[in-house]
Amino acid sequence: MVSRVGYVSRYAIASIIFLAVCIVGTRCQAGEMLMHQDDTVNIMHVVAIENDTEQCEFQVFYGSQAASAFVAPKSIFTYQPEQALNISNAQRMMVIKCSKGSYLPVYIQFGGLASGKVTSGYDGPYYLTMWLGYPQLPENAKTHVRCLIKSGTIGKVGIKIGPKGDYRFVAYDNVEFID
Repeated sequence: MVSRVGYVSRYAIASIIFLAVCIVGTRCQAGEMLMHQDDTVNIMHVVAIENDTEQCEFQVFYGSQAASAFVAPKSIFTYQPEQALNISNAQRMMVIKCSKGSYLPVYIQFGGLASGKVTSGYDGPYYLTMWLGYPQLPENAKTHVRCLIKSGTIGKVGIKIGPKGDYRFVAYDNVEFID
């Protein structure tokens, strides 16, 4: 009798482990599907980088790619429509690195949905995040900017580097920044 109970217990434990593995596997696959959906989100593009500095040069990096742009002093780099950087994926960040000069690199990331009111004809609000120095910083050291995107369109923004190395977002098409 003792051995039979032991056998049933082993069978029950094996069944529970099997079900747990199936459930965990299913949840992992669902998570992977959500990550792949993030890659296909296409609501915000960076279309230009403006450099107003006198002598500094900048390189632009996105995700794990090699440099996607070089921005000379007192110039504007404009991406061709098919080459614009889709920054809608919150898991990737854009980096603008000063390659000639002493300014810190700036990290830019699309944050997703934000709180606030939505104007008729727009979607969101969404937020963009910008910070200087290092890839990982606490949230309180980052600048968050909220924006609305015109419904059914792709928002187009640019980054402006001021004469003293200050960075800011510029709305080009279908984007409205809000307070």
